[in-house]
Amino acid sequence: AKALGCDFLVHYGHSCLVPSSVTGPLKSLYVFVEISFDVDHLVACVADELGRRRRDDDDDVAVVVAGTIQFASGARRAAKRLSESIGLHNRISVAREHPLSAGEVLGCTAPALGEEGRGEDNKTTRTVVVFVADGRFHLEAAMLRNPRVERFLRYDPYAKILTHERYDRARVVKTRREAMRRAATARAVGVILGTLGRQGSPAVLGRVRKLVKGSGRKCVVILASELSTALLEAFVPSVDAFVQLACPRLSIDWGHALCGVPVLSSYEAFQAFGNAGTMAPETDNDDDLATAPYPMDYYSRDGGPWSNYYVPPSGDDTRATAAS
Repeated sequence: AKALGCDFLVHYGHSCLVPSSVTGPLKSLYVFVEISFDVDHLVACVADELGRRRRDDDDDVAVVVAGTIQFASGARRAAKRLSESIGLHNRISVAREHPLSAGEVLGCTAPALGEEGRGEDNKTTRTVVVFVADGRFHLEAAMLRNPRVERFLRYDPYAKILTHERYDRARVVKTRREAMRRAATARAVGVILGTLGRQGSPAVLGRVRKLVKGSGRKCVVILASELSTALLEAFVPSVDAFVQLACPRLSIDWGHALCGVPVLSSYEAFQAFGNAGTMAPETDNDDDLATAPYPMDYYSRDGGPWSNYYVPPSGDDTRATAAS
């Protein structure tokens, strides 16, 4: 934009993932997309569903409302109306992972959405997540982040349908654990920095590169606007594993199918090469795998060293913001 003589940028369409204060020499304005939908219909559907379940279940219910950014304001209104319509005044909340907006979930960043517990009356409190979205991609991030939440209700604002969603978390965690184990035997690692838009963070690249080299492995940095099987296979067998820093979900959803060697996310790199201590347990038991930790904190203010907003301890030379 600067090369074209522009003095000002208007960004229309998505979250403010790169703060406007650090977008470089050009001032910028974020215009968020907001799509209206029938909030009353959502409230009626959820109230009916929870009302029927509560009549059949002695457990207490806590409701957490979330969704994609274009429906976030409607989701917040729905949470307020639900608290009035079904009598759960102190048990309905709107999910938030700072610095994202209230109710916003990304495909790679989701908040903790509650855990089961027992109240003073010895009743079990079960969390029900109401997720407003027209697809599953962002919802799956919340499901991966929250292994102990059993009920996810997705409301499609276009089809006006409320569905009970499930996710084979044990299979996903098992697949990714195996990729991390295979990558741990690599001697040469290709680290791919995504160049499309601001997907790739040079700060995360610096930390991953330092991690790989510090583990005694050869590190090959690759710049790419998109990932493809042809691109990856061009580096095999010179490279034994990849870490891609474009979109974590490319590794989680497609890493096992991209090529014949492991393709890790930045979080998985810290497990495979740095022993960060949260890798899935050494078990093939589905129950254990289904509840094993797997953070989705890539744009969280409190994310780990694999995330975009991470601030290393004083003295580390890889300090940076998500805009780096």
